[in-house]
Amino acid sequence: MAKRVNEGEFDKDRYYDDKEQSQLDAELSREAFWEERFRERGRRTMFVAFADVLGFRSLVQSNSLSELHAIYSDVVKSVARAGYHNPGSTNWSRLSMRVVSDSIILWSDAERGAGFRQIYSAVRFLLNAGVTSGLPLRAALTWGEAEHFAEALPGDPPSFAVEAVLGSAFVRAFEIEHEQQWTGGVVLQAALDEGRDGTEWPGDDFGTAYDVPMKSGKGTMMTAINWPQARFKRFTEAEIRAAFAAHGKDGSSDDVQEKIANTLEFVRRVGWLEEQLDLTLK
Repeated sequence: MAKRVNEGEFDKDRYYDDKEQSQLDAELSREAFWEERFRERGRRTMFVAFADVLGFRSLVQSNSLSELHAIYSDVVKSVARAGYHNPGSTNWSRLSMRVVSDSIILWSDAERGAGFRQIYSAVRFLLNAGVTSGLPLRAALTWGEAEHFAEALPGDPPSFAVEAVLGSAFVRAFEIEHEQQWTGGVVLQAALDEGRDGTEWPGDDFGTAYDVPMKSGKGTMMTAINWPQARFKRFTEAEIRAAFAAHGKDGSSDDVQEKIANTLEFVRRVGWLEEQLDLTLK
């Protein structure tokens, strides 16, 4: 038998029933909203890159939040300046970058050759700026199914906003980035195949076939990003070593020393290590 409520009285049961129904309607509305968004977009492909800051835990433990801000800002601004002044990167407007903790994610939805050159140049400058600023990185660049979206969830009042990057290409870039044992980066074959548009690549500025050192202890022949040559001045061994210990990072472990040795070997191989003269008396 339904409960009788006099006019003007507060019906608690009806209030909570209506509230639960309103919440359910809102959830269904959100589900329909996302389903419609994904139907509109369909499957997309993009050039994507994933980079990781080496020694991040030690970096965070040794620096204040304002100091971390300054370190990251120095690297990111260096990349932005390089994009502005580099004549080979005519349009970076289709290139995006997001920094989340120790991860730096980049993507470009520009077509084929243009998109590839944009993101390759950005990652190349990023790796170079990382070493120069004492924030060594490793990275991987690929092409494949990926999606970026930023939406404000519907509601009355409007709910919070959400931004996401999704897709198998991001996963693949992360997997290959994570397996490398150096500061450096690689371009996967999918990106090479999609990026070729009939134009000539600018020689060694593009990349070099290299036996990339992996955590497994075995090298894998891949196309390595020629990041050392992104600046006119050659690196010294002392600069490379200092990058791994900069900003209070612990550079003494065997793992770090192995990364340093592998990095030095690559910089030497591409001819961008300033060899020091031995002036000791024999």
